[in-house]
Amino acid sequence: MKPVLLLVLIFLLAATIACRREENDAPKGRAVYYWRTTLRLSPYEKEFLESAGIETVYLHLFDVVRREEGLGPANSLLFHDTLPKDIEIIPTVFIDPGALSQPDSADSLASAIINRCDRMLTENGYSRPKEIQIDYDWTGSDRVHYFRLLEKARDIMHRRGGRLSTTVRLHQLSQPAPPADYGALMVYNVGNITDPDENNSILNLRIVDRYICALRDYRLPLATALPVYSWNIVFSDDRFKAIAHSLDVRDTAMFRPVDSIHYRAMHYGPLAMAGKRDGSGGRIFPGDIVRHESVSPAVLETVLERIRKIRPGSAGRVIIYHLDEKSLRQYDQHFLQKILGGSSRQPSRDL
Repeated sequence: MKPVLLLVLIFLLAATIACRREENDAPKGRAVYYWRTTLRLSPYEKEFLESAGIETVYLHLFDVVRREEGLGPANSLLFHDTLPKDIEIIPTVFIDPGALSQPDSADSLASAIINRCDRMLTENGYSRPKEIQIDYDWTGSDRVHYFRLLEKARDIMHRRGGRLSTTVRLHQLSQPAPPADYGALMVYNVGNITDPDENNSILNLRIVDRYICALRDYRLPLATALPVYSWNIVFSDDRFKAIAHSLDVRDTAMFRPVDSIHYRAMHYGPLAMAGKRDGSGGRIFPGDIVRHESVSPAVLETVLERIRKIRPGSAGRVIIYHLDEKSLRQYDQHFLQKILGGSSRQPSRDL
């Protein structure tokens, strides 16, 4: 065999092994996000963790936001309950859009994030985390700053025998992979929430199909995060007004159906907006249109099957978003266990 041909074959074999290693290194097991500002579990939620065999909880601890004085924490989690001791806790930190638009020191920010995660967990009776996940919707303009932050955070975690993960949105699959140990592919919030003509901004198969083919060649191990939540999008004169979780569109005294997903407000009423810790907001007015969005079991199954077909390893860990009784009760619990990959524990009769 000619030396040049031998070198080519060796290179191709090495590349194949590397790709397989990336696939095999993707984390496994059943997982869920917890994304509220207070850690307080209902009996139903505690039972779900047990019966569904949840092994990992990605626990949102705080956001990083930019203020006049610089970057700092916001929306820190208040601990009023505890998670089971046999569940791995992965602290998750959300970075506010645009927070990294200026070249702040990646070294100091990485240390600050990790130190705050350590402190929040250990002060509330948990061990220092072996993994931290950072969530940021980077773009071409701030990718360099964010990747530098990830490199520094990964180095710190590696020095203590841990690892770093990051979220990856569908539109980012066509961009260079971030410098993390693996990514959580966010297969939700894919549509334009402010567009009155959008049918489902949570999960739209047409939009998913536009990006998902890039999974095959993506150079980072991936887990898959799927939505099990619903929300109400309020429009006034075709202008986006708010995300409102607490509205009940089935209240026939307050709303009249326009079609299968749109409802017209008939009276004035309070409007608690998502993201408000105190539940404050504004008001809904007669004539306002509410678009109720949720994701059917059939759509979730279709998306997961397409991911398995393109890149099976990415379905080794499914993370459902998120641990919330109202959201979970929308689905049959056997279906959720199927999406999660099965369970070694039997579901409770009360669930």
